[in-house]
Amino acid sequence: MPETLTEDGSCLPSVESNNGVLPPATYVISIPSREVIYNNVDVRISLGFSEQELTSMSAAYGFSLYHPEDYSKIRSFYTNWQHANDQQQQSVRYKHQDRWGKWASLYAQSRVLKRDDRGKACQLLVTVERVDQQQPDTEGDDAPENVQQTVDKYRTLFHNMDEGYCIIQMLYNEEGYPDNWRFIEVNPAFERHNGLVNATGKTILEVTPGIEPVWFDIYGKVADTGESIRFEQQSDALQRTFNLYAFRVGAPEERKVAVLFTDITAQKMSGEALRKSEEHNRAIVSQTSVGIFGADLDGHIIFLNEKASQLFGLNKNEGIGVNVLDITVPEFREATMRKFGKLVAEGRSFESEKRMIRKDGSEFWANVSVAGISDQQGDIKSVVAVVIDITQRKAAETALRESEQQLKELLRLKDDFIGIASHELKTPVTSMKAYAEIVKESMEQLGDKQNSYLLSRLNQQIDRLTTLIRHLLDTSRISEGQLQLVMEDVDLNSLLLERVDEIKRTTGHQFVCHLGKLPLVLGDRERLAQVMTNLLSNSVKYAPVQTTITVSSELEEHAVRITVQDEGPGITVADQEKIFEKFFRSKTKAMSTYQGMGLGLYITAQIIQKHGGELGVQSEDGQGAAFSFTLPLGKDTLT
Repeated sequence: MPETLTEDGSCLPSVESNNGVLPPATYVISIPSREVIYNNVDVRISLGFSEQELTSMSAAYGFSLYHPEDYSKIRSFYTNWQHANDQQQQSVRYKHQDRWGKWASLYAQSRVLKRDDRGKACQLLVTVERVDQQQPDTEGDDAPENVQQTVDKYRTLFHNMDEGYCIIQMLYNEEGYPDNWRFIEVNPAFERHNGLVNATGKTILEVTPGIEPVWFDIYGKVADTGESIRFEQQSDALQRTFNLYAFRVGAPEERKVAVLFTDITAQKMSGEALRKSEEHNRAIVSQTSVGIFGADLDGHIIFLNEKASQLFGLNKNEGIGVNVLDITVPEFREATMRKFGKLVAEGRSFESEKRMIRKDGSEFWANVSVAGISDQQGDIKSVVAVVIDITQRKAAETALRESEQQLKELLRLKDDFIGIASHELKTPVTSMKAYAEIVKESMEQLGDKQNSYLLSRLNQQIDRLTTLIRHLLDTSRISEGQLQLVMEDVDLNSLLLERVDEIKRTTGHQFVCHLGKLPLVLGDRERLAQVMTNLLSNSVKYAPVQTTITVSSELEEHAVRITVQDEGPGITVADQEKIFEKFFRSKTKAMSTYQGMGLGLYITAQIIQKHGGELGVQSEDGQGAAFSFTLPLGKDTLT
């Protein structure tokens, strides 16, 4: 029988008919609901009913048109498929009233078209035809309309079905063996299931050169013998696994095969993963070091592993049937019930820490994670809980909190002491400095050089003590968040030259300045002078006498940068990560001989951060160090 052409020239697979005039009515029927997913033509048209009559016909009225004696046969025709294999076919002959109330004989055949994830038949391919008389002549006025209706229904199914579908034409080599095929037609779902794009008109070797030869053998056999086949096949070339149904269409000599297929890669992977997961989970539950128990929706334990038995002091027989609330300390029961209710109602898993009760009445802290176990419909039917004894951790946390409180109190007392001591020392030290200067001047006037020299040394030590006191006071202010800035427009180059001029009077180092043109910067002039003095003093302190200290300033895109570079021993990478921390002192041999409390750079960094800038260091061990800081340029910076 020739193929039927659609409007766009593509082909419909032909279906042979016993009478050779009209194809039998073909249905795809979902079971057990018996919903018609697709049909090419309604068999009742051959009984005189019109399309309009069939559309408006109720299910109850349609069922009443069957002969009462055939009800049981029709029912068995659909129900016997639940456990049938794919090779079986069933048939039934039954009576049905025509439009004029006369009984007509119909003959139906069916076979399994599709199975669900559990392997049960869920779709049937059913053909039905009238067998008591010749079907109406299709050469009359209604013939074009009937053919077009069939075409329209086919196209609707073709474009909307979820499964991939294609018609292929097998190609053969000189020896007569199939070694390729050409895609004649594909549906929209085709690409989604196998990933092949724009395949129509192309051969499989053009779109997938590495396709496995086994596909040629399977489809070639269908094309040659006309035997349909349902099978599963994995393809490395396509990196997918398929469930397929292949059957010959058209004239045998055309070697055309229709293929209905579904990508089941994820299903296969999840099935294998599920099997391994179940094995793994069984091993975990039996051997794990944490307690695991299951409970029904009333909170009664239905199973528990060995560790859970040990935690609660119950053997497995004693534990079964115990309510979870009975092993929960009373003050935690209400929260447990509330979270359990949300889990059942909303599927929301939860984790909590609570005290639980052993069989002997003793209590322990537990971390409990609870999740729902759902049936195939997604309804939670039971729960599983993982219980970890955290009693030791809770005791450690309590001790840690107490220690933290004690440490905070000690630090507060220390800061208070530093602040008070520094403040109280400031006034007498200032007086000592003034008296020492007066005595030194008197000795110089008297020509007593030795005592004058000793008083100079005393003044140096007083200066060191003054710096220490200032550092301690600044540290205390920083700790209390009371480091205040008095902001004004500052000429950084002028301030830098002032600090360099003061420092170089006290040392034999050489100073080189490379100062770029800078705008005025908003900042605290006194604090910025302190920063510069700290950096310059550090270079003088650590770099050998007679070496050069280079001072530079430059304008960047959004900031100004000041850099102080020396030729001292340098700073190790490990020390650079900690050098701006409070009280940090390097333990390297080259640096351990220098005195200090490790506060200068800490205070310097805090002052720069308070200005919104950054302080950094670049250095290699033995190659000197370059300290630089940046200050941001504000919207109102003067140029």
